[in-house]
Amino acid sequence: MNLLATEIGGTWMRVGWHQHSRPMVSIKIPTPRNYQRGIQVFAAAAHQLCDGRAIDRAIVAVPGILDNDRRIMTGSPHLRTWIGRSIARDLESALHTRVQLENDADLAAVGEAIYGAGRSFRVVGYIAIGTGIGGALVVDKKLVRGRTTFEPGHMLVEPNKDWESCLGGKQLQRRFGSEWKRWTRTNWNWAEQKLAIGLVNVVNMWSPDIIVVSGSVGQHKHLRLNVVQHSVRRQLQTIRTCPPIRRGTLHDLAGLRGARVI
Repeated sequence: MNLLATEIGGTWMRVGWHQHSRPMVSIKIPTPRNYQRGIQVFAAAAHQLCDGRAIDRAIVAVPGILDNDRRIMTGSPHLRTWIGRSIARDLESALHTRVQLENDADLAAVGEAIYGAGRSFRVVGYIAIGTGIGGALVVDKKLVRGRTTFEPGHMLVEPNKDWESCLGGKQLQRRFGSEWKRWTRTNWNWAEQKLAIGLVNVVNMWSPDIIVVSGSVGQHKHLRLNVVQHSVRRQLQTIRTCPPIRRGTLHDLAGLRGARVI
């Protein structure tokens, strides 16, 4: 099967091409703010990768909530011009194949649960901290679906303030500056505290065997997950034990790997 596995993020698009048993090849390009331009750029990258070969199936991950038919994104703080647009239909016209939309964190969670850091665990809680915060739950290598996608980034961690508005990459850069290398240890300590607060809630809600943390913020070398784990364990106290908290191992390819088995 010729599979086009793709991710349209708030900052970057990743387009992957998987042909039968051959290794997947992919390219990464900036995501245009304009919807029509985004569709054009996406389609051009896809055609470049497939090089005239037929696409049997296309899985497209987007950073937001989908309608019940998974054809339209009904909410997204990072791709506002894409909300309510007929993404699946427009891509089908451009790619000449059936398109299935999925939430980006859902696909990345499946990828890490099957091929990455969570592969040895039954219940995998996945948290991605990039431009915003997303997450998903995988049990027995199967994605747990709710009425809509899970949105852990929008749980409240302060009065009238959600986790994403504290810890999302866009908000962190507004608070501390856009250049990571200029952040002080105090800045990273603050981020670690906010991460720990949210993960306490994740443990209490999902009771996972492991929490896999990924995304541009989650993967940053100055974010000390051992410190975060200690804080989570202390805040949980005797309520429940703290599962291991580990970085994802698939990095930018987690969602593309998850698309192969969703």
